[in-house]
Amino acid sequence: MGKGAVKVVLRTRPTERFASENLKLQEGSAVNFFFPKKKEGGAGSPHGGFLNNTQEHFSFKYDGVMHNATQEAVYEEVARPMINSVLQGVNGTVMAYGQTGAGKTYTMTGGSDFKSRGLIPRTITDLFAEISHMPEKVFEVKVSYMEIYNEKIHDLLGGGSEQDQSLAIQEDATQGISVRGLEMVPVANEAEALSQLFNGNQRRVVGEHTLNEHSSRSHCIYTIYVKSRSRVESDGHSLGSKLNMVDLAGSERVAKTGSEGSILKEAMYINKSLSFLEQVVIALGTGRGHVPYRQCKLTNYLKDSLGGNCKTVMVANVWGEERHLEETFSTLKFAARMMKVQNEISVNNMIDPAGQIKMLNKQIAELKAELQMQNQLHGKSHIKYDPLNDDERFELEKKVQQYLGGALEEIEVRNLRDVKEYFRLFKACVLRANAEAEESLRAKKNQADGADQNPTRTGSAQQQGEAPNGTGDLDAASGFGVGSGTAAKGIRQTMGVGSPSKTAGGSASLDMETGQGGSPHTVK
Repeated sequence: MGKGAVKVVLRTRPTERFASENLKLQEGSAVNFFFPKKKEGGAGSPHGGFLNNTQEHFSFKYDGVMHNATQEAVYEEVARPMINSVLQGVNGTVMAYGQTGAGKTYTMTGGSDFKSRGLIPRTITDLFAEISHMPEKVFEVKVSYMEIYNEKIHDLLGGGSEQDQSLAIQEDATQGISVRGLEMVPVANEAEALSQLFNGNQRRVVGEHTLNEHSSRSHCIYTIYVKSRSRVESDGHSLGSKLNMVDLAGSERVAKTGSEGSILKEAMYINKSLSFLEQVVIALGTGRGHVPYRQCKLTNYLKDSLGGNCKTVMVANVWGEERHLEETFSTLKFAARMMKVQNEISVNNMIDPAGQIKMLNKQIAELKAELQMQNQLHGKSHIKYDPLNDDERFELEKKVQQYLGGALEEIEVRNLRDVKEYFRLFKACVLRANAEAEESLRAKKNQADGADQNPTRTGSAQQQGEAPNGTGDLDAASGFGVGSGTAAKGIRQTMGVGSPSKTAGGSASLDMETGQGGSPHTVK
């Protein structure tokens, strides 16, 4: 699908004291923000009477601006298009960002009544409604719910033991970013998915301070995993995707919230992680080579959502009162930077090994049936394509032996199965012949080495003081020369000499070392 920028929608919290002079919302997606300069005193002021050239007017443009919008309108603009993408195998992320008390949790989970349902329950309802309209596919849906509290990951759907704090983030080449040990609960319908959401909400860490009586003290992520495959085409291919619904904790100014004790500690972790999130967004928007994802668990987990394989939408919640202008200005700047982030969006095609094997076996059976039909049409119905049995292997081996022995002029090849078997048999013959030749050469070499280990005798007759006895003289009667030559010491060599004039088969033998007659031996 290619690259796609993060979509940003600005939502204002309804209030009777909206700073309309400072925050002007234009039709469509433009926002003009007026941030007045701080009043300066005279020469005795802290600024010493110098001019303040700080910029006052700012203009921002987003993908959408929703002022005093209903929950349904926000859902249709932000989350409703995500459902079709997820069912088509594309990852999605919807996150809410803003200061504490700006309405992030209300946007994501909603209020106490049915009409004020948030993005998560509305998404669950429509997701299962769409699945019910696709009977040609088989769907498998799972959900998980986690929170990042003080840089520790808790499983809101797990058993709640101390081991939840040791959950670690891992990265896989196929599944992307995930949390090791995070429980993914299978859900069959809308009611089961909503039940898991409500159960997880009961375990979230919530605190109270001056600006918010029910302030989220952790970043919460509800994830829906969808896997689908065709009921008709059993080709082993399936689609897998996940939809992250992220409710970020709000940034806080301790001077305004009056936080202390554990609430102050939580605020420090929240502000620190949001600061790292902004660093990641700036690095992605400016095209830096290094993106500091691993600075905290929040940015590490959102690696797929920011710059990865995901279609991401962010709702920037602002509290448009004059007393919150600084926080509003900070949110507007962050939202503008988020729009510069580009994601690599693609469909997650998955291969099921069991389904792939089933499909391939089906294709093989169909091809065999087609070949058998063609053979019958051409009078070759005797040809088979099943694996060879022992009797058939024996017959082919017999033909190879006859062919190599010269009893058979040529070998009939009926199909590829025979060709492979013949090649296997010929290869075995060549390997056996090579082994026998190597063994024969090795035996001859060993015999020659054994003979070289004994000292040679030359001229044995001279060493014994005897005169040569006419070696190489030709016997006139038989036509053969008889004599002695150089032989190894201690070795007696005899040779039978047969005369063609003797019909009795008798022969004479000589001791080549002593010259005496020995026992008769016929040479063939």
